[in-house]
Amino acid sequence: MVPAKGKSRAWLTNVVFMGMGEPLANYDNVRQAIAMLNSPKGMGLGFHQVTLSTSGLVPQIRQIAGEVCNSSLRFSLHAANDRLRNRLVPINKKYPLDQLIAICKEYIDKTGRNIFIEYALFDEVNDSMKGADELIRLLESLKCTINLILGNPIISSDFRPSPLETALAFQKKLIVSGIRTMLRVSRGADIEAGCGQLRSRWLDKQPQT
Repeated sequence: MVPAKGKSRAWLTNVVFMGMGEPLANYDNVRQAIAMLNSPKGMGLGFHQVTLSTSGLVPQIRQIAGEVCNSSLRFSLHAANDRLRNRLVPINKKYPLDQLIAICKEYIDKTGRNIFIEYALFDEVNDSMKGADELIRLLESLKCTINLILGNPIISSDFRPSPLETALAFQKKLIVSGIRTMLRVSRGADIEAGCGQLRSRWLDKQPQT
């Protein structure tokens, strides 16, 4: 948010479609919303100010690649092999990694745009140096930027965020391989509002059957 010139109120500067369900499962409405955000009669937001995030719905990514969609694209990867990603991102059972990487390459070829990859690091789950090597091999020749983020601690889960030292070592290995990699700051965890935590809290309150 930045203050408008000559006014005290703040104006919206960026919009990210993620975290409240799969945006591409509601493709037509999301596409219309992006067009309105882009329009000079709407918010007048540009390509770098609107982000569309997906867990990897291959047909819809192909649809985006064939249309003029003025937003950046990122997808939640979190694992570099199908066995682990099936566990962390269940949609992978329908659209496995070979299909996802192929459609990402098609998107890049058609649009000329970079893709951003989200990778949440969990202690002793997906943060090993072997996992980093798998990720490097998977993304070979893919024009992308990786956003690493420490997984949010969830009381009801056995998943724990990776130690910072582990995350930095993971990042360094990716950078040395030539992949642009950033370690993002996790937000919302202090009030249990990070990615996945709102749903987790709701499930914790449901009666056991």
